[in-house]
Amino acid sequence: MTAVSRVASRLCRVMLLAALGLIAAARTPVDGQAASAPPLSFQLNEIRKAWLYDDDAGAEARLAAIEGDSRVSGELPRWYASLRAALCLKRGDAPAAMAILRASLKSAVQARDFARAARLLVTFGQLKEALEVVREGRLRGPDSMTLVRYEADLLWLSGDFEGALAAYRQAILNGPAGYPYQVQDSRSWDEVKAWQPAEPKKEVAAPAATGSAKTEPFSSLCVTPVWYITDLPGLERLLDEMAADARRAAKARANLDAAIKATTEARAAVDAFRGAIEERTKLEAKTRITLWDALLTARIVALADLAAGKPADAEAAARKALQLQGQDVALLDILARALAAQGKSAEARTGPLRDLRDNANLAVWNGMMLGAQTRLQDQVLNRIFTGALNLYRKDPKAGAAEFNELRLQFGPKGEGESVPVGCLGFWLASNGVNDLAREYLREASRLDGFEAGGLQSWDTLWVENALIGLDLADVAKGLEGGGSAPAAGQRKGLLGLAPRAGFVAANIFDRQRMRTAAGIHPFGYHRYNESAYYTLSARPDVLATFKTVVWALPEMIAASATPEELEEVLNVESAESKALKTTLDAITDLAGRIKQNPRDGNLGEQFNKKLLAVLGAVETRATVLRARLNQLKPVNLKEVADWLAKNQGQLDLRPVIWAERLADTGDDAARRLADSRLAAGIPEVIHSGVLMDCARCLARAGQYSDAAKLLLYNPVPPFGAESSVRVISFAAVLAQKGKDDTLAARCWMKAASPMVQSQWEAAPVAEYAFARKDIIEFGNAADLATYVENQYVPYVAGAGLDEIFAMSPELKDVNPALLMRNPAHEGLAGIFGSFLQTSNTGAIPDNWPKLLRAPEMHGNCWRLAVFVIASDLPTARTGYDDFEDLESRQAFFPRGYRPQYNGLNSTDDYMLGLRLLATLNEMRPKDAVARADALYLRTTIKRCMARQSN
Repeated sequence: MTAVSRVASRLCRVMLLAALGLIAAARTPVDGQAASAPPLSFQLNEIRKAWLYDDDAGAEARLAAIEGDSRVSGELPRWYASLRAALCLKRGDAPAAMAILRASLKSAVQARDFARAARLLVTFGQLKEALEVVREGRLRGPDSMTLVRYEADLLWLSGDFEGALAAYRQAILNGPAGYPYQVQDSRSWDEVKAWQPAEPKKEVAAPAATGSAKTEPFSSLCVTPVWYITDLPGLERLLDEMAADARRAAKARANLDAAIKATTEARAAVDAFRGAIEERTKLEAKTRITLWDALLTARIVALADLAAGKPADAEAAARKALQLQGQDVALLDILARALAAQGKSAEARTGPLRDLRDNANLAVWNGMMLGAQTRLQDQVLNRIFTGALNLYRKDPKAGAAEFNELRLQFGPKGEGESVPVGCLGFWLASNGVNDLAREYLREASRLDGFEAGGLQSWDTLWVENALIGLDLADVAKGLEGGGSAPAAGQRKGLLGLAPRAGFVAANIFDRQRMRTAAGIHPFGYHRYNESAYYTLSARPDVLATFKTVVWALPEMIAASATPEELEEVLNVESAESKALKTTLDAITDLAGRIKQNPRDGNLGEQFNKKLLAVLGAVETRATVLRARLNQLKPVNLKEVADWLAKNQGQLDLRPVIWAERLADTGDDAARRLADSRLAAGIPEVIHSGVLMDCARCLARAGQYSDAAKLLLYNPVPPFGAESSVRVISFAAVLAQKGKDDTLAARCWMKAASPMVQSQWEAAPVAEYAFARKDIIEFGNAADLATYVENQYVPYVAGAGLDEIFAMSPELKDVNPALLMRNPAHEGLAGIFGSFLQTSNTGAIPDNWPKLLRAPEMHGNCWRLAVFVIASDLPTARTGYDDFEDLESRQAFFPRGYRPQYNGLNSTDDYMLGLRLLATLNEMRPKDAVARADALYLRTTIKRCMARQSN
């Protein structure tokens, strides 16, 4: 489905809902309703207001008043019943809630309605009642694998481990061949056949063994904790918890040999049987039961041994069970872990790892380095390489040889089979094997990265960032560093990092700003500041290196290198200067050829690749120039202008590449800005980093107004990674510091203008720590609050705002109205109403940090969080359908995660609702009930969501 068709589909759904609403509103009241009943639109509006603003009793009364109104149809009856039941559960009246939910479920014709009710009951700790609802649903739909899964999940969450294990085993026995290690059908619930309106059976039956596991989209109360595909993620979690229980683990150990013997005897009985087919079928069924008893028992024993640091015992238990079923994915995975813990990498490689590659697609691809991945990707890397790592620590030569064997065999199938070398290098760096990591990362850089002439993908950005991180660590330990710098022109210490750091920084320049301010039109150049931040943000250590490279390195070099060292690099005869000239000459020649042959696509592609190298070389020179500028510390505008006139030409690509555009850019606003800058006597600055450094130098010399004007008249430098909103906001702070209120007001207004803002220009969270440092140095907490209000609150959501507040003790007492940007009443109405326009509840978690900062709104927050759970609308704004090919989906989403909305909310979205409630309860630490609720919710979230990292 294309993006256009998706938008059209959503618009059609919205229009259809609107039409149905109008028809319902116009329908004549029937079934005994008075003809004078209030208009439906009025009643629905009053319910909405009552839910948002009234007390619990008022909201419950409003919801009860519309119950049974035949004019209400679609999802509204279910929503209202769920919200009313939630209010009953809040005050501890579970029987009333059950009565409401059962009445609502009388007309249910699919398992998802019972799953939704069960989720609501789990939210309030009513596990017994949730289990009752699920079992009632199974009476209506005995073949529903969704309800089978939910029943087993609920037994596990309730603490009935043996009952849960029996339920999971029964699901496996009645599933199709290969179950549960198979991919589920991804169809929509709208495509699932509705139940027949028949009388429910009196006893719950086992699901039919006819492949019915594929009749419904996947849904569970928990997400998978393992890298391999499983349709029963709760079973994996149950076995982990049973293995962690000493009593249950000991019981499993005592029963293992008997279970294996029972399976062997049952199989022998089948082989020896020569009677009727009916009797043989019974014997085969018994064999399957004994087999899975043995397999699950062996897994508990082996997991307990692994946790106890007894990998040899775990190996023995796994091998016993694998004699019964040699291709069981979970047991092969355990065996691979046990062998890896003993350093038996070659044995694992030729045994369980090879089988897992064949049977479960165990492989490493480039996307595993992307920041959007979870620990499930780490499991794949750990499974393949941990054995070699343990061997390497005992015998470096043998371990290095084993790494080379593994990298040749566990890459993507059909693509040379080789592991992307950057992934292996990054994994080794993450595990502290720096020398070998550097070797592999350097190889990746030579293949497709900085040392090959330019960054080509996000994966190579990770590689270069990782190499810089290794060298920064060396420098921090007092070593010379620079080990990852290229041989030509190599420098020691932080100065040696500048070339590679320049390429990383250049790779995240904003394309739109380059086009607008520099006239450079890169072909297909699609990288942005915020994209890089979100790509890297999953790993704090990686993101910390990236921040250092982009925003802090020049000052660090200025403090560590001598003026003579920097001048040597900047000298026209230095190797760096000659390399820069060669790079610029090459792209100048290519640009000239493009001007003569503008339709030659091959030339355009060459230009794009070389542009990355050129931008990197120029950014490298900018890093060194900025370091020297920070040493020189100009004290007035004339000194700044003289320095810029002498040095800035080295950074200006405009006359080199697009000289003919200088006479007429076609941009009236840019021309007016240039004229006003000339009239004010302010020099032009073309690099945002240089601009900020110059402004700081002037401000530290007491030249606040000049510093503010320098920033104000250079709001959109074509190069550099500092956002324009940060530049202009800093100008406002400096103007206030200089007591020029008029100039300060002008700067604040400028910061909100379209000229310096775009969807890609909202200052990324990664930049915030540096912006805050500048503001606090020259301003105060009120300035910081204004900056956050204007530049972050409108654009940054959820966790990003939490991160900002955590970094800003100055904001602890900020007025919540500033964060909401409007009165609380209007803010709530806007947040709640947004789901009608977007068909999702994403605005609620997006605004959660703002809402929680106003204690008087916590009651309203509870209602919003419950609505996220009860409405069953998705909160995620991105799903599989937003990616046109399987490779892109796999690169962005971890395995086993099903983010698309198929008619029943994902487990991730449901757990998000629980997190909202948990966070809210934690805001009331003195309330014993709230503390207990928060503990229950956090425990449930951890049990259902925690990822294994083994």
